[in-house]
Amino acid sequence: GGSGVSPSEDEPAAHNFRLLRQALDQLGGVPPMVRFRDFHGAQCGDQRVVAVFLALLFARLTAARKERIAVTRLQRWWREKPRSSARMDAAVRIQARFRCSRQRQAYLRLRHAAVALQTLWRVVLARRQLHFL
Repeated sequence: GGSGVSPSEDEPAAHNFRLLRQALDQLGGVPPMVRFRDFHGAQCGDQRVVAVFLALLFARLTAARKERIAVTRLQRWWREKPRSSARMDAAVRIQARFRCSRQRQAYLRLRHAAVALQTLWRVVLARRQLHFL
């Protein structure tokens, strides 16, 4: 392009920059404040913007590392924790009751809707019979 770099040299770098942007989107928490030309070519962008971007990226990567370590520790603790059958039985009972409650609510909503439709249909039939009299 117009950056003083030939298009053939520009394509791999642009591809790498797109990969960087995709990785940043997946990582989250880093605003898209830099453009490809800020990193490449004769017309480099504002160095302060690049510096702030790199600082934000570093902070987010550090936070992501801490999150990953915390999750790994929590998973390890949970997996190594002894399981008591009484606790497992209680958990299964709680889950079953929750599922039962949710199914009953769905059934009652459906039943209420059916009764409402039946009532409406009976009103329609009653009005038709009234008009024939």
